[in-house]
Amino acid sequence: MKYKIVTKLAKNRWSSFVENHTNGNIFQTPEMYKVYQKTKNYEPIFLAVIDNDDTILGVMLAVIQKEYSGIIGSLTARSIIFGGPLIKDENIEVLDVVLKEYSTIAKSKAIYSQFRNFWDWQEPKNIFSKNGFEYEEHLNILVDLNKSEDELWKDVKKSRKEGIRKAIRDDLQFSVANNDEILPTFYGLLKETYSNAKLPYPDFDFFNNLQKLIPTNTIKYFTLKKENNIIIALLAYVYKGCLSAFYIGINREEKYFKMRPVDLFYW
Repeated sequence: MKYKIVTKLAKNRWSSFVENHTNGNIFQTPEMYKVYQKTKNYEPIFLAVIDNDDTILGVMLAVIQKEYSGIIGSLTARSIIFGGPLIKDENIEVLDVVLKEYSTIAKSKAIYSQFRNFWDWQEPKNIFSKNGFEYEEHLNILVDLNKSEDELWKDVKKSRKEGIRKAIRDDLQFSVANNDEILPTFYGLLKETYSNAKLPYPDFDFFNNLQKLIPTNTIKYFTLKKENNIIIALLAYVYKGCLSAFYIGINREEKYFKMRPVDLFYW
């Protein structure tokens, strides 16, 4: 065999491959596998491709997410692949091997799969199509934080600038929060935000597991307050010099929202 599919790798080898891959990200790490494994109604799927010399050619971590347990849960199960697969040298043949094996496993576990790529796929689109996946346009907003504050400010639209100035006049305060202190409040805002939007969101133990299993410096909680009341709370990951906004909760009470908190928060 030219390629071999495995479902287990030594943690150090797996971590090293992700760290050294151009598009390596926190969602494809062994630590995230553990988080999924310990979260209610979540089930990780991991695949790696190695060659005859035991060299890793690609890895992919997916997570089966269910809204409920038991039979009803299986009817709501979806498989999400955040920031993957990661393929060495973008080898199309290896990608094809991964997708074929993944599809065989996932079809009995989920009603659909969604790949959420963080970079532009060109040639690989054909391999995904070949394996039954449909490409949908989506937008990733990338901000180069090596720019000076003046340069960043020039890129902000006039209406946003007005909102930022208003929020500053209303004395809204931005800060980085301690994970243990912020988690209950963050989850309350998240639950309210996602429930109002009728979107699924993880169980509380997902975020609790993040705190226990992901390195401390990797997880950041950002907040915006009015006096002692948290209006916005955001969970983000920091990995390989990239900060990725992940889950956010927003208090949409009119008395707060008219202060333009979102504009200031992202600025």
